[in-house]
Amino acid sequence: MKNVQIPLTLFLELYGYVVLGNYQFHDDIVRQLEDKHRKVYNHLLYSTSKTAKSEEEREEARQKYLDEVGMKNPYRY
Repeated sequence: MKNVQIPLTLFLELYGYVVLGNYQFHDDIVRQLEDKHRKVYNHLLYSTSKTAKSEEEREEARQKYLDEVGMKNPYRY
């Protein structure tokens, strides 16, 4: 399993939320975790588009990646 790095501020907010029961940063924590999830997913798609065993898998991952980052069809290669 790989490790994922998060900003120190997010870690401190998570610690306060889980351990100390400080719920005032709930919305900020959710927003930051969703943003991190999106970035990790995009990285996975990009990596798959470069390293998948078959050409079909690479092309499918490439198309999904371009869709996720918002690349419009006329600008795709």
